[in-house]
Amino acid sequence: MWLENRVRVVNWKNEPAIQFTFVDITARKEAEEALRQREADYRLLVDNQTDLVVKVDLEGRFLFVSPSYCRMFGKTEDELLGNAFMPLVHEDDREATAEAMKELFAPPHTAYIEQRAQTKDGWRWLAWLDTAILDEHGEVTAIIGLGRDITEKRNS
Repeated sequence: MWLENRVRVVNWKNEPAIQFTFVDITARKEAEEALRQREADYRLLVDNQTDLVVKVDLEGRFLFVSPSYCRMFGKTEDELLGNAFMPLVHEDDREATAEAMKELFAPPHTAYIEQRAQTKDGWRWLAWLDTAILDEHGEVTAIIGLGRDITEKRNS
């Protein structure tokens, strides 16, 4: 059992007295531990994922990049977060990418795109399956992208 205690000086019968209050916070502590465990499980999954995982805002700026994404592009998380993804996309593929992104704003709020991107190893073909994150009003608030290098497939 987890208890939180609070101590304060109060006036009791015109004399100062110390009041102790104990509150059972076991449920809160158990919920916090469960959340920590879920976050650790999620982090383990994402950190060991070979596919690329990104989250971008509505302007296409990175909110999250997986370690696999950082490795492929030869950049740190700090170098990517807050920056737009579009400059990494091949100039000839930017219009098609922008058109595919528009699909995210209508049901089923998903889009598939194959595009070339400038990685640390040069231009690579990447296939992306993007899904919109919706708020309680059904408005798109961000986009999750799952990507995979398909260069060998495209070149065969």
